[in-house]
Amino acid sequence: MKKRSRGGIGLERSRSYREVARLLYRAIAESPIPLIIHDENSRILQVSKGWTRFSGYTIEDIPTLGDWRQRAYGVRQPVQQFINELGTDETVDDGDWLITAKDGSQRIWHFLVTPLGRFEGRRLLLATAVDVTERKRVEQALLKTEELLKQGIRVAWLGIFDHDQINQKIYWSPEMRAICDMESDETVTLAGFLAQVHPEDRDVIARTIRQAHDPAGNGRYDVEHRIIHRDGSVRWVRIKSQTFFEGEAGARHAVRTVGAALDITDQKLADQYRERLIAHEQELRAAAESANRLKDDFLSTLSHELRTPLTSIIGWTCLLREGPLEATASRAIATIERNARTQQRLIEEILDVSRIASGKFAFTPSALELQPVIAAAVDSIRPTAEERRIHLETSLSCPGIFVFGDSDRLIQMASNLLSNAVKFTPPGGAVQVRLYRADSTIKFIVTDTGEGIDPSFLPHVFDRFRQGNSTTTRKYGGLGLGLAIVHHILELHGGSIRAESPGKGKGATFVVDLPILTPADAKEPVLSRRAL
Repeated sequence: MKKRSRGGIGLERSRSYREVARLLYRAIAESPIPLIIHDENSRILQVSKGWTRFSGYTIEDIPTLGDWRQRAYGVRQPVQQFINELGTDETVDDGDWLITAKDGSQRIWHFLVTPLGRFEGRRLLLATAVDVTERKRVEQALLKTEELLKQGIRVAWLGIFDHDQINQKIYWSPEMRAICDMESDETVTLAGFLAQVHPEDRDVIARTIRQAHDPAGNGRYDVEHRIIHRDGSVRWVRIKSQTFFEGEAGARHAVRTVGAALDITDQKLADQYRERLIAHEQELRAAAESANRLKDDFLSTLSHELRTPLTSIIGWTCLLREGPLEATASRAIATIERNARTQQRLIEEILDVSRIASGKFAFTPSALELQPVIAAAVDSIRPTAEERRIHLETSLSCPGIFVFGDSDRLIQMASNLLSNAVKFTPPGGAVQVRLYRADSTIKFIVTDTGEGIDPSFLPHVFDRFRQGNSTTTRKYGGLGLGLAIVHHILELHGGSIRAESPGKGKGATFVVDLPILTPADAKEPVLSRRAL
């Protein structure tokens, strides 16, 4: 057999390596997230659509980090020392920066920098930005609201009252009468005031007044309660008073009570509003922090998943360069190709998610028989299952049943579910595949005896970038995008998917429902469509 020359092997390796780099650059370029790739000399190599959309700057505007800082910050700050101080593995949080967009508007961005490794002799770094302008605005709005509340309390009206307990005469100031909704010529009595107290508060207030008037006490009274106006409206008041006593021992008695009342209804409403605002801000903060964590986890996972095959490719490439490996040349080429394809698959998943986000996810449906599509997906995964000693049991009983769908996307859906089942099932386990009709739908069910899913994670199993264990030391690979893509594909087909699992270590089941194409539907012309 004719052997390949080392030059030919190197050329093929170089083409595969450059193809991976090209796909990575393309993935970054299409990303809706603000991303840039630059080297250790601060030259910017790629700018994502998200970066341009949020800032307005293209790579022609900012060919270097110095140009970016000149445009965005107004000063050409040195960046080389910062780049040199970066580690080789850890993502660095560069904090919040006020930037000026190309249109002159100002935004606040939070920056993270992730070293990606070396390519063609250059050290590459990935810079990621998150727009936190709205979060900062909410924080400022909250501070302003709190200050306005304090000012409102300081300028609030106070109602003054004076109760002569010797002559049983009560004076109320006009503000006090307004607070308690009493006419200017109406006689004030303690019984009349208690009648205005909210029924749910009345007994407590009557008891507290008696305690304040009790000569055995200190005469202090400070209570918040509700009163009812003549129109039925309920108002909150805070009343603070001091009762004065005369006499000694058994002859001690109350002579006068002086106090003030404040309508705190607005304050109560403001407190409730502030609590709601704080709760909402906390929800926004939690959502932003969760998004940041997911982004960080995804970038960490992406770095790991790209680095692992790259390490193998580089290792075999070095061995091929160092000396003749005729005996293992085929193995080297196969390993390089396999790892390059692994990277290609990862980048294709990222591109699919980008297409979904941008509305460019191709979907060309037509009437098709589903069983051959599922059978093809099963056949493609069977060698992997046999290699892992996993029993693959199939029951496909829907011949002649048609659906309206895209055959390529349906194969992608089925392959993702089957590869997941095989990947998470230990050697000696089993994966069961069923396809059958249920009324007006066709069910495709994949059940495995593998790792299972934690009940707390089930609601998030189809979220993008979410994994049960997203650390780079996890046992299984992947970016956490496959199930999200499956969910989107089924939505395009008018179908649904749900995940079931008794818990960790107890296997999992994914149930797909697709509407059956009836003969009447098949006669109606249906336009192909692209999904948003």
